[in-house]
Amino acid sequence: MDALRQTLDALVSDAPTKAAYEALLADAASFDAADWTAPLPAMRTALRALSLHGFAEALPASAFGTDGEAARRLYDQSVEAAKIAKARLESAAADFEPVPVPPAAPNPDDAARQQRQLIDQRAERLRSAAKSVFGTSFEIVPRFRLAAEQVPEIAACLAAPVETDPLKLEAWLQSLSRVRPRMADLALTGSWRSLSRGEETAYVPLQVPRKLTDPWIGGGWTTPPGAGDIVSVMAVERPSAAGDPIAALLIDEFTETVPAETETTGLSFHYDRPNAVAPQALLLALPPRFTGGWQWDDLVATVIDTFDRARMRAVEPSQLATGPLFHATPATLVPFSTGWLLSTLLVANTVAVNQS
Repeated sequence: MDALRQTLDALVSDAPTKAAYEALLADAASFDAADWTAPLPAMRTALRALSLHGFAEALPASAFGTDGEAARRLYDQSVEAAKIAKARLESAAADFEPVPVPPAAPNPDDAARQQRQLIDQRAERLRSAAKSVFGTSFEIVPRFRLAAEQVPEIAACLAAPVETDPLKLEAWLQSLSRVRPRMADLALTGSWRSLSRGEETAYVPLQVPRKLTDPWIGGGWTTPPGAGDIVSVMAVERPSAAGDPIAALLIDEFTETVPAETETTGLSFHYDRPNAVAPQALLLALPPRFTGGWQWDDLVATVIDTFDRARMRAVEPSQLATGPLFHATPATLVPFSTGWLLSTLLVANTVAVNQS
């Protein structure tokens, strides 16, 4: 908050600059570059510093140059940005007031519970003040310490990262940013930091359990890592010491399976399974002579003779309808629609057995 107030104080223009601005509004031809040589860079610097506090309205409308248009736009922007910053600070001032402390409870357990509630209320007020100043998306990140048994391994991972090639780290980040929205936000934040501050974001991969023979699972490899679970964490701006208090924000997490060198694959597709139905006709043909094999002419003659016999045995629907055995006709029938009596008369299938 103190840094924000200092930035705000630097943003407010002094009296000579205000006078030059009013003269510029009255007559654009009165612009004198000498009056703005120092104020314009100072306003740009103060506006950039304010934008880094979460004020999107403070991004300088003019990035360079010394002319009347730049002077007018930057002065107007500085005045409006200062008003917004002051209003946000005033809305957050009430949250910095001390939390009323009730009388101490006589029971130690109740007193401890009361103390925890006071701490929670104070933390909630500070969180509310931060959101009032920097926007509703701003989050206060609490500090924590690693467990004592974790510190040596994490310290070793920080001292000798599993991957140090910046191009490989950037390729990993850019590939994930295409499919994971949170990683895309991280990549965009890094680009914005590079443009606004001229600083590259330092990414340090930590992989545990730490095995010197294992490759980094975030990149490509020729020899796969050993079997077992592997945790790979990409640290942004490594901590100075693994045992010190750490403030961290979880950007994204996901689980993947290390692919095997060989896989048995298959192809599946959807199709309509055919209905299981009995054959409509069965022709059982026996050879006329028991010679141990079929002769082609004998088989052709059997098929021709079967069709001849089928034609002789064919029964018309009219003959079935007028016959005395019509009601006893077998149920294995097929539809027939050209008859004069019934539109769905059924005809029994024929099974021909040809023997010689």
